[in-house]
Amino acid sequence: MALKDADLDIAISDSGSTKDASWGAVQKIEAVDMDMDLLLNRNNAEIRQYPDWSRGSGESWGHFVVRLGTEGHTFFDAWLLAAGCIGQVMMTTPNAWHKTGLIPGALIIVWGTVIGFYTIWQLKAMYYDRKKQLIEQGKWFDDPDKPHMRKHKTQMQELLGYYLGPVGGKLVLCMMFAMWFGVGVAQILASATNYYSIDQSHSLRTYTIIFGATLLPFGLIPSFRKMRVILVIGVLGTLYTSVFGLYLAHTKGFAEAPAARLVPEAGGMSSFQTFFNGLAIIFAILDHHNIFSETIEAMQHPRKYFKSYVLGFFPLFLMIVPPGIVLNLAFAKSGIATAGNWFQLAPLSLGKQTAVWLMILHNVQAWVLWMTAFGFMWEKMVGTHEKALWVRLTSRLPYLLAVYLFAVCFPFYSAINTLMTGLTSPLMYYTMPCIAFMMHYRHQENRDKCPYQLARTLFKVVGWRTIYALDIALALYGVVLCACTSSMAVLNLVKLNNTFGFFPECYGCKAYQTAPKLL
Repeated sequence: MALKDADLDIAISDSGSTKDASWGAVQKIEAVDMDMDLLLNRNNAEIRQYPDWSRGSGESWGHFVVRLGTEGHTFFDAWLLAAGCIGQVMMTTPNAWHKTGLIPGALIIVWGTVIGFYTIWQLKAMYYDRKKQLIEQGKWFDDPDKPHMRKHKTQMQELLGYYLGPVGGKLVLCMMFAMWFGVGVAQILASATNYYSIDQSHSLRTYTIIFGATLLPFGLIPSFRKMRVILVIGVLGTLYTSVFGLYLAHTKGFAEAPAARLVPEAGGMSSFQTFFNGLAIIFAILDHHNIFSETIEAMQHPRKYFKSYVLGFFPLFLMIVPPGIVLNLAFAKSGIATAGNWFQLAPLSLGKQTAVWLMILHNVQAWVLWMTAFGFMWEKMVGTHEKALWVRLTSRLPYLLAVYLFAVCFPFYSAINTLMTGLTSPLMYYTMPCIAFMMHYRHQENRDKCPYQLARTLFKVVGWRTIYALDIALALYGVVLCACTSSMAVLNLVKLNNTFGFFPECYGCKAYQTAPKLL
């Protein structure tokens, strides 16, 4: 759908009358933002060729079925991504809450979610602003005469790098590299430990090698627009496992509930380290910011991204919070303190085997998401991002193999996840978006020209000074949090490596004793 020239002029220019506009005028601006949505999306020709959920004119049934299962550009797909992004972290959440205490853990999740909504709003405003500039300069599409053609995928390090400058951009690049590398390692280890909980016929290292080799080819998927079936499987797997966790707690009973840890354990350095290691795992639940750019750019209607992100958190909480609480109550004295993966608390049963396989499929989904985003960044680093598809995908092999080797060398899932999250999430979740937002919108002219209507409204209603003060506080909070969580995570990883060495055959295997069958 093309816009009229007059609409384009309105959409990409600032209207002086909006400064003193009434609420009626603001509603008109919101209508203009819908035009801006059309201007800012990639207008992929294939997407416009067929309707989203029905067979198009002249389309074969085979093509329709494939398209229905693989396309990923709608509001529903973005919602699926937000709702199902949690994955394997749900297996460590009960243990993390035991470390922080149930009450602080719950408060941290609520606080982190609210602030996450705030910083996602900031990222969307900056994304719209930067994209509008590139469109006006004729630098967005590959060919101005073919507005549906664009090979380049905008990523977080490019978006924040523009606002933070060269040094800030490189810092963000390093953090994104560490984050995606760590997530890739975690998915291999998670799949291996999950399967080991139902079959101890081989060593954990053997399963790590097998699942690493199995996941490698899935790192070669070229686009975020081809993942619908994978996302659906991921959400269903998480939902089933959540229900299984509730069932496990119910069958165990709650006789141990009075011993559940409601507040952090009092003590010295050891308690401090335990609390912040648990806190880092909780942040892994919340931080989806690292694939913000790839997701909003894959959507046909980017203006709906914020709504999909917010609504996606409701099913996520329903799948994470209830099992986390009841498992802490049921196993307060019989294993929750050492259960880095709560599958080790469950006796062998058909229900457990089903949950394990569904979570392994979910780990495949997570691997695809994070390694595809990592692939985009890697392609840009080695200069293959806009070359032929076979060149792009072949160039990804070095980092995929490096992730594989690291997983076999350091098979400490919880420690790797804690280190990766503690080092990167506070900065990417709080500090960097807030600093970039302050640097750009401290100028009145930039606030007036922001193409995102919600941002312009908040600038007027809340006031820039209030937003500026809040951003300063959150930026400092992120730095302090990063220092605490990352330093404690490093100490934990060093301790584990000194104990088990490199390439250990069976780290943590004693926790996975063969259990009697439940069914």
